[in-house]
This record gives sequence, structure tokens and C-alpha cells, in this order.
Amino acid sequence: MKRIFTILCCVAVALGLTGCYDDSKLWNKVDDLDGRLTALEKTVKAMNSDIESMNTIIATLQQGGVITEIVSTADGYEMTISGRTEPLVIKNGKDGQNGQTGANGQDAPVIGVKQDTDGVYYWTITTDGQTDWLTDGSNKLPVSGKDGASGVTPVMGVDSEGYWTVDYGSGPERIPGNIQATGNGDSSFFQNVTEQEGSVIFTLANGTQLTLPIDRAVLAFAVTEDGLPVALRYGAQTTVSLTLEGMQYAEVLAAPAGWSASLDYKAATVTISAPAAYSAGTALDGKVSVIGLSNNGQTLMAVQEVYVVDYTHPEGAFVVMEGNMSNQNGTLCYIDQYGRFYEHVYEEANDGRSPGNVLQDMWIAGDRIVLLNQNGNSRGGDGQIAVCDAHTMKLQNAYNDLNFNADHAKSSLGCPQHLAVIGDKAFIQYVDEAMEYNSGIKTFDLKSGTLSSQDIAGTFGTFAEQGALKGRMWASRGQIVAALANALVFIDPATEQIVKRVDFPNRQVKGVAKGADGNFHVVLSGEFTGSPNSAGAPAGAQITGIDHDGQTVYLCELPEDASFSVATWQPSVNLCASFKEPYLYLATGSDFSMLALDRFNYETHTLEGDYITFSGYNSIYGYPGVHPTTGYIYVGQSIAYMTTRISVFNPASLSEPVQVYDFNEASPAGVDFAYRFSETFMAL
Repeated sequence: MKRIFTILCCVAVALGLTGCYDDSKLWNKVDDLDGRLTALEKTVKAMNSDIESMNTIIATLQQGGVITEIVSTADGYEMTISGRTEPLVIKNGKDGQNGQTGANGQDAPVIGVKQDTDGVYYWTITTDGQTDWLTDGSNKLPVSGKDGASGVTPVMGVDSEGYWTVDYGSGPERIPGNIQATGNGDSSFFQNVTEQEGSVIFTLANGTQLTLPIDRAVLAFAVTEDGLPVALRYGAQTTVSLTLEGMQYAEVLAAPAGWSASLDYKAATVTISAPAAYSAGTALDGKVSVIGLSNNGQTLMAVQEVYVVDYTHPEGAFVVMEGNMSNQNGTLCYIDQYGRFYEHVYEEANDGRSPGNVLQDMWIAGDRIVLLNQNGNSRGGDGQIAVCDAHTMKLQNAYNDLNFNADHAKSSLGCPQHLAVIGDKAFIQYVDEAMEYNSGIKTFDLKSGTLSSQDIAGTFGTFAEQGALKGRMWASRGQIVAALANALVFIDPATEQIVKRVDFPNRQVKGVAKGADGNFHVVLSGEFTGSPNSAGAPAGAQITGIDHDGQTVYLCELPEDASFSVATWQPSVNLCASFKEPYLYLATGSDFSMLALDRFNYETHTLEGDYITFSGYNSIYGYPGVHPTTGYIYVGQSIAYMTTRISVFNPASLSEPVQVYDFNEASPAGVDFAYRFSETFMAL
């Protein structure tokens, strides 16, 4: 390329010596020259790649090798050959062109191979339509040496004056005829590749045909119906089909820790067994691998991804289903880390029994899941409180006849609604009756199964006026954080005393959520006086941020059209927070049935109204949730208070949900993620 470099240098010097003039034509020529140089480099590279491919084909022929797999690619073919680790790659020429007319009227040289009368394949060269043997002066050049030894592989190139050269191993020599090097990188020494009757036929540009046999061997697991890994419950097993074609032997190579797998070669199946129970050394997911030897001597491996459905997985989502007070008990649905939806996970783990009537909330406390049922076993469920194995949902203990009203001289037991757990102590918000007249917070010892006789001092009072808020509670940095009707309180779990209290006089707390910043974001109604049932939806709603010391981080006045009813029937605003971004999602408005979620940015203090909208009589119901990894938003709806729909939205495109889960029971109390109960998030 010396001549090209010289031209470029001369251009640069000329530019330096001239004054003002239109040099665009000169630079266009330089650009064109640079483009041709790049194309020529691609052409040389493609030529030498094709030569290597021909060399591989001949070597495979002489060694008795076979093609074990052929795959069409965007620009040609990729083949697996027995005994070779690198694939054979054949690229198509553009529109079937194998050469390009040169400046002097000659085509670019075409390298090929041809079998002579002695049965040996030799290299050929076609120039200007005439094919000759490539020689080193007097001798033809064999593609492979005697007994399959390496022969001479020519290497194409371009000399400093721009003519084609070929190197036989002792240095490049100009091809006779002084052929000007041209090309655009789209040429190929192969005309076409065809597969027929167990063979692949390679037709070279010089017309020579080379044929290699195909001996396909297949060792592969059948693809699952949804294309996802195999999912199993603890102690379960499944049989997966295996394709065994052209194989002489196969066996199970490995399974994840705690798993087992066995191969039935005759039936072409693998039976996979999940661990019987969770243990520290158990793998929650992994790969089952089968290794085998094909008839053509090739070692193949099949891999099947597997996982056990473990409810502690941080990307797992729970849907707490209330049921109703008549013909449906509450239940728990689960969406695993791959998006698979499981109905009635409690019933499946516990011989068909339900957890209790009107399931309200849940908490993962280490290896336990605690379920809170407002009406206990009134309709045949297991209890007011059901404590389950967190990995399997198998019931460990159920508690009934817990009298939340013992110190209030009420005839009813009271209705537990929300909880937070630290250690063996659950802090439970309850109301004294189903009609929700008074509310408070009591403690329940998960180890002894005893309920405190007294409320946490300062938490009991008239529902929606002074008492504990019917809303989610939080365990964070060793404290219990809960809302009252008009305050946020921090409780020391050891002393069971309020250690910090933030009051919001003349306002009603509509919800509390812990954000990605580690602070607590409190949604407040506008100011009002008197009974909440006669206050309507006062203007002046606010959102405020409170840190763990009880200090105000920010206070934001919401727009006038963002108002909240303070009636007892609407103590909550469907509030949730992103685990990773500075966003809150909530329903703003005073209607009983809400059809839109807004998004609030607590860093910029901006509210995006109607961020997610629905239509029809399909009210947003319960707490939405934000996936801790994807950031997708999960929104529950009660469809005419008869069935449930969970719609999943990608914030990047909100026009339609990316996934919809329908469940023929009512109604979603909330979507929750295992990540909310993780040590990582609680320490934030």
C-alpha cells in the first residue's frame, strides 16, 4: 500500500502550499481512495478465509471426517465438523458474484482446488477466465501432504504497487499477468452450498464440487412449553424428554447440589428430582447436564436449567388475596422470578386448607412467612395467624381465638389487619370490630404463641382519627415504623415503646412507604376539623419525607386536583415505592373506585397525574408494587369485586401492560415482594 500512502502525503503537502481555493474535488478523491483501500482489505481477508475453508474441507475429506451440524447464518453457513473444535464458516458472495472486473479488464484471481488424475487435490488459480494449477515454479501445490499432512496453503495479498500477489510460504510473488487488485469485500471463492441426501455439496467458483457426508448427532433436552427453565417444588420430581439421535452412549454428568437426575436411555428421558427440603447447602437453581458420545465419535452435552420454587427468592412477588366474608376465604398467589404465576400456594402446600378468612397481610421473617387473616378460621381456614415455612409455605403453627379486644371489654375478638416482624416478635395493627370503630397495635410472640394484653402505648384510639392506621407497617434499622391516623411512630421492639413520634395535626395519614433513599414517605390529606366522616376531601394534600431520626427531609404541597377523602372507608391511597428509583405510586382523588395511579418524584417534588390509567368498573384495589430488579409496576384490580387482575407495566412503555395475570377470586389486598423483607432493604 506504499503507493497509496505516497499519494496521501502528496495531497497533504499540496494543501499546505496553496492559498484559498475550492479543494473539495481533491478531498473527494482522497475519500474515494480511502474507501477503496478499506474494501480491498476486506476482499483480501475474505479470500484468505475462503482458502482456509477449502483447506479444511479437503483435510476433512482425506481424514474421513463428517459434518455433524449445519446452520444457516445471515451471510452464509456455519458447520460443525467431527474432530475439530473450530466451526467451518462459508460466506456468500454478494448476489452470487465471485469476482469483480479489474481496471485492466481482468477479473480478480480466483483460488480453487481440483483433483488430479493421481487422486490428490491441488490448488488452482483462475485468471481472466482461464484455470491453471498453482505452482511453485515447476511443481503443483497439493492442498494436503502425504497421509493427511499439511500441504501448502496459499495466502493472497497486494503488493506496494497495487497488484495481486500469492505467498506459497517463501514470500509473496506477483501473480503472472500483473493483475490490478480490486474488490469490495463481497467476493467469495464459493458459488454455493447445498445439502442433499445426507451430504453437503460445496461448489467452488471454478466449478469444482466437493462433497462431505452429514452424520448428525443430537443430544438435547426438549424445550419446555413456555421456553423457561424447569420449575419444581421441594420434594417434587419431573420427567423431561431427551433427544438421542446418532448416539452410542449417554449418561448424567451433573446436577445442582441437593438435586438428583437419572437417565432412561431406552425411553430417552431424564427424571429430575428437586431437594426434599431447604438446607444451607441446597442449590435453589442450576443445571442438569447429560454427556454422550455420538456414532461419529463426537462428544456432546445437553443442559437443562432447573430451579426450585422457593418463596424467599428476592425477585418473587406475592399477591395477597382477601377473598370475602361470605363464600371465599383468603388465599395467596405467587409470581416467581421468571414470571410464572401460581394460584393457591398455601392450599397446595397444606392439603387444600386455606390460611383463613379475609387474608390481609403477610411478612417474611427469616425462615418463616406469617399470614394475617382478619376473620381467622370463621369459614374453615387455619387461623387468625398462620406461621409457615418460608421456603415451602408448609404450615408450622396456626393461632386462633386471639383476643385483640381483651383490654377493651369488647365481646368480639377484633380483626388483625397489618403487621411487621423483628426477631420473634410480631407487631400487629388491628381494629376492634369488622366495622372498624377503634384500632391499635399489639405484639405477638411467634415463639410462645402469646398475644400481649395491652396495646403499644399511644397507638390505640378511634379508627381514622387517633388510632393505628389500617396500612402497611415497616421494620427498618431495628425499629418498627407505623402510622397512626395523624402521626408516624417509631417503636423500639425491645421495650415495646414509642421512641419517636411525628405528628400531623388536623390531617389524616393516607399511607406510608419506605423509599429507595431509606426515608419514609408519608401521604397526608388536606387539613380538616371535626369528624373525618364529615370532612369530605379537603384541599392542601401533602407528601412529606421523614428520616429514621424523625426529622423532616422535605414537605411538598400537592396540586389542587390531588385530594384525598378522609372518610373511614378510605384510609389508604394504594401507596407503594420503587426500591431503586425516587418514585412513589399512589391514587389521588376522592372517589371510592380509583382508575388511575399517579407517580410522585420525591427528589424533584413533581407529580405526574394519571401515570397509569384503567377504564370501566375495574377499580384499582390494594397495594401496587414495583419489581426490585426490572422496575416493572404491578397493579391489582378488583373486577366488579368478583375476580382479580394483576397488570404489569414497563415504565418505558405504558400504553399496554407487558403481562396480565387473571385470577377467578376476589380481591387483591396487595402485591408484595420478598425483597421488602430482606436484610438488605431493612438495613437501608
